[in-house]
Amino acid sequence: MNGPIATLERKVQTLLEQNLVALLRRHLDIPILALELARTLQQSYIDTPTQAPSNIAPHRYTLLVHPQTLTKMKKETPDLESTLSTLITRIVKTLELALIDTPTVIITTDRTIAQGSVKILTESVEPTTAATIQMTPLDADATGSATNTMAYIIVNGDYYHPLRHQLTTIGRRLDNNIIIENSDVSRSHAQIRLRTDKWVLFDTNSRLGTQINNKPIKEQVLQNGDVISIGSTTLIFVNDAIDHKHKTSEASRYGGTVPV
Repeated sequence: MNGPIATLERKVQTLLEQNLVALLRRHLDIPILALELARTLQQSYIDTPTQAPSNIAPHRYTLLVHPQTLTKMKKETPDLESTLSTLITRIVKTLELALIDTPTVIITTDRTIAQGSVKILTESVEPTTAATIQMTPLDADATGSATNTMAYIIVNGDYYHPLRHQLTTIGRRLDNNIIIENSDVSRSHAQIRLRTDKWVLFDTNSRLGTQINNKPIKEQVLQNGDVISIGSTTLIFVNDAIDHKHKTSEASRYGGTVPV
């Protein structure tokens, strides 16, 4: 096999062999995993990378493996998803690609996949979704909590979403961090990003626009108590050190969002 995909595959395989923990090597076919990762990164990778929008790697990965393969891997590596997320982050960084968020890895089973083999599904990051022209992508090292800033978003007075990472996406699509299932909300409507210790709301070219305190915005630094209007949905930005410790401890019980 020749061409760019073969070159990338060899690079990825070398990185896998250097970084993949020994326990996983026993259960996954490294050449197959390397080829699958190379295919997912092919559209983003350039031999002489720049900071152009095309150099943004996917940040959501679904791995399909045989049920017995998953059982064996989970038994020996309980934090498997986190381990693979860290591995992908290292590979992306070495290839000098950018990330707009920490890689999320979901592992699911498929009996048609041979034991030890793997298939990876993902989707490319759209420049408009990532806001890569106006806003700087995250560094590939950004694997943890973004900041000590104690901030969260209250959604329609029903629940709140802690801002624990440098990027929070808002929209109708199911892969957003804050999902709003209203027809007046675009699939990828807005983003909240951390820049120089300030949270910034950015409208990602939505169909009906975004407002803060009843004023249309494209990009604006958020202040405590700001009311964000996205269609008929109301979001309130709160930067509150007093309640944050309690709210964050509760968040894990509700998948990152907590009822008010």
